[in-house]
Amino acid sequence: MQAEPEYRSSADKINNFYVRSAKGEMTPLGSLVTVRRVSGPEYTNRFNLFRSIQINGSPAPGYSSGQAMAAIFLILAAAIQRPVSTPVAVLGACSRLSLRRDIVDTALEGARLRLRPILMTSFAFILGCVPFGLRKAQAQLGARFSGAPLSRV
Repeated sequence: MQAEPEYRSSADKINNFYVRSAKGEMTPLGSLVTVRRVSGPEYTNRFNLFRSIQINGSPAPGYSSGQAMAAIFLILAAAIQRPVSTPVAVLGACSRLSLRRDIVDTALEGARLRLRPILMTSFAFILGCVPFGLRKAQAQLGARFSGAPLSRV
């Protein structure tokens, strides 16, 4: 419910609002609802109308900021693809960094493992769109020929 600030200053102000009952009479809203206090964030960050978070941090001693950013990227990429696998992604990123494996090798291995599913998804989408393209072309061709006799009259 939205109201001016003076009508939202306390919970008992809910009785100042009236709604029409099934009998057509005006009833105070406070007799229909229960008010309880809950707490939440003072504000929420949004990006393109979606809730978002800001990540701040610094790498642990012995690691570069590039390695830390790459680990965060790998974790977020796994979380986007399958949210259930996020804990596994965190452990994997930590183990990769603890082994001090070169980040380029890690990224190349990840790309090699993900390339096949990405290509299969892409080709499935493209081939799935082919019938729609053919159907549109046939519809345009049919419309051109069906209008031809009318234009000669």
